[in-house]
Amino acid sequence: RPSHLKNLITALLLGLALSLSTTVVVERLDTMVRHPEDLERRGWTIIGSIPRIQPNTTLNPGEVAEEQFRILRTNLQFLAAEKKIQTMVVSSPSPSEGKSTIATNLALTLARSGKKVILLDCDLRKPVLHRIFNQRRKPGITDVVLLGVPLASALYRPGPDLPDILFAGTTPPSPVDFLTSAPFTSFLRDLNKTYEHIIIDTPPILVSTDTPAVASNSDGILLVSRMGYSDIRALHEAKNVLHGAQVRILGIVANGLKPRRHYGYYRYKYRYYHYRYAHSARPATSNE
Repeated sequence: RPSHLKNLITALLLGLALSLSTTVVVERLDTMVRHPEDLERRGWTIIGSIPRIQPNTTLNPGEVAEEQFRILRTNLQFLAAEKKIQTMVVSSPSPSEGKSTIATNLALTLARSGKKVILLDCDLRKPVLHRIFNQRRKPGITDVVLLGVPLASALYRPGPDLPDILFAGTTPPSPVDFLTSAPFTSFLRDLNKTYEHIIIDTPPILVSTDTPAVASNSDGILLVSRMGYSDIRALHEAKNVLHGAQVRILGIVANGLKPRRHYGYYRYKYRYYHYRYAHSARPATSNE
């Protein structure tokens, strides 16, 4: 005689096994980065988590997102204790991930802490920094380096305790040739003598070869990944490109973070901040 209890248990176990296997398959096929934990599970180091903000906007002191940029600044200071970070490139694997917004507000946060900062728009193919500050793109970096325009007349200075900004300027025939030229490299060295931090906005890594060319002359690169948009495969490909150019990857900035509950991203960053602090303090303790 059929055993109804045995059949019911068998059906439940088969259903559970089917649902679990379906979940595993779906997760493996889904390559979109939805949460910072998706990156951590794949070995990426997250040094900043930025909530959703309007693209191409500047934050005022006291805003919720501005606090997250201060935490990002602190985490970069921990990294700088291991190796100097003066010239920093900000980029992303693909377009529309928020790299220019991150570069702008990071420069603002560093300048508000009393540092002497300059923000460079080296995205010569599709510059946006002049639009963020509602200014003209010329004269800019190419005009200073190639055409002899004085740096003082090309700089945009929005005010005290704010970064100096140098927009893209006239588009050269070959941006990558300009960014790898001796005059541009010499120009960056001269800026290192004047500014404590040089933040450089560059094109997406998988769009052109410009970014590896600039980043190879920097102290490291910040990769911006937009939650719910970025593809993990693009991140890995960008990582391979940067490693091929021997560029130091400082870490990932998780952009567009949506709180799972009220102030959810605060709790996440608070945990990570103390992880970084403990990790950085450990070598000093062992040396004692």
